[in-house]
Amino acid sequence: MIGETRRGVMMRKGVLQLVAGTTAMITVAPGVACAEVMDKESALAGIWTWTLVLGLLGLLALSALPRGVAVLGGASTTVVGALFFATVLGELADPFVGPAIVTEAGQGYAVYVWTAAAAFVALHALGWAAWARRVSHIRDGVRR
Repeated sequence: MIGETRRGVMMRKGVLQLVAGTTAMITVAPGVACAEVMDKESALAGIWTWTLVLGLLGLLALSALPRGVAVLGGASTTVVGALFFATVLGELADPFVGPAIVTEAGQGYAVYVWTAAAAFVALHALGWAAWARRVSHIRDGVRR
């Protein structure tokens, strides 16, 4: 540009450098980004709390309450717990999220989650077995 001042030339260079730097950051930054997964996942304390609360509620409802209430309470806690664990275990089984969880939290997180799921299933299996035993005794005319 003819007759351009030194200040104008410097300003144009600055704008070009800013555009070039911004373009470089936009293209390079996604490759460098490190996304955290565990801040979106349930903590082990929360998982075990849900396991024990829902598991024990189901066990107590099925083994101690009257038949109709027992089935309603046991079935509802079974469904809620199954949905909870389907969500948590589904994220662990996801081919993209699962390895990121294990990388970030360690293999122990997956082991503890599976152990909590097994404990939940065991508590509900005990409750349903107690309910079935109680119903069969009532049907046979023997009340215990």
